[in-house]
Amino acid sequence: MLLNVNVHTIFLLIGPTECGKSTFAEKVLVPGLAYHDPSRNFRMNVQIVSSDQIRRELLGYPYDKHDAIMTEVSAQAFDLLVRKVEALTSFPVNAEFVIVDTKGMSDEFRAKIREIAQRNQYQVDAIVFDYKDVQDYFVEGSRGKDSISLDIRRMRMDIVPHLRKEGYHQIHRVRGKNFLDAQGKASTDYAVRIVNLDNYLKTILPAGREYFIVGDVHEEVDAFKKLLQDKGFDIQDDRLIPTPKTENTTVVLVGDFVDKGKRTREMISFLYRNRDRIRIVKGNHENFDYKYLKGKLGGVDLPEGLLESQFTSLEVLQQDEELRNLFLNW
Repeated sequence: MLLNVNVHTIFLLIGPTECGKSTFAEKVLVPGLAYHDPSRNFRMNVQIVSSDQIRRELLGYPYDKHDAIMTEVSAQAFDLLVRKVEALTSFPVNAEFVIVDTKGMSDEFRAKIREIAQRNQYQVDAIVFDYKDVQDYFVEGSRGKDSISLDIRRMRMDIVPHLRKEGYHQIHRVRGKNFLDAQGKASTDYAVRIVNLDNYLKTILPAGREYFIVGDVHEEVDAFKKLLQDKGFDIQDDRLIPTPKTENTTVVLVGDFVDKGKRTREMISFLYRNRDRIRIVKGNHENFDYKYLKGKLGGVDLPEGLLESQFTSLEVLQQDEELRNLFLNW
């Protein structure tokens, strides 16, 4: 089983108690999602949020999951769990992956997790423990067999048939309790692949450098150059020249460098010439121009006068092919 996943995903585990959700999370998901790049001082933040563990923390003792006292703190445990997922997916934490280890049987609970994901711009993948052999749900000496049987029936009749309508990015089905080998490690039949890892790593700034972050330049080229000079850079023939003060400094321009200033050509030319020293994040103005020039806004009814008043760079880019290519392709 290959799980193709994306950074910034919440994994919602769905299955009866004792079906192996926690083991799958710890032995398969976490090792597959772990990544460390010392050159960027970056380590993937992979979190498991467990309702049983939160119950034990509240009660101050590692009770068995079937102990009656564990159910007595369910309301508080799930309130904390939801708040913890919210915290983990919010700035400045923004954990790359969050694994929600509960039974996942409550429609209301699953809806809350999806709401958090949408608000914080995460995807939600459902991992359903839908075993072909019903005996895989039971272990020798397991307690609560009647409760497990009810959960299996409910999952198969009331939950699994409707999951696609709930809007998950992906639904992964674990079809058997065969994800560990004889040594208790993840079976080679199971693997996790982070599809967008390379693109994500491009957003991680290398360690050991200083960064000068600037935003909303809006074609004020002269003011931008003076700001860079005040920071310690020299500028010769429109080239940014580092000095001893700035030789370890990278400039990060965090969007909205076009429009409003009536100097589109000078702004883009200066940035392109110094692309080895300036890293650029597209803002909403650059994003709009890019989509408009690529024809990706077809069918969108734009307010009258919007282009002329807010996106003055478009006319320049449409008339100058060389400049347009610089803007679209750097």
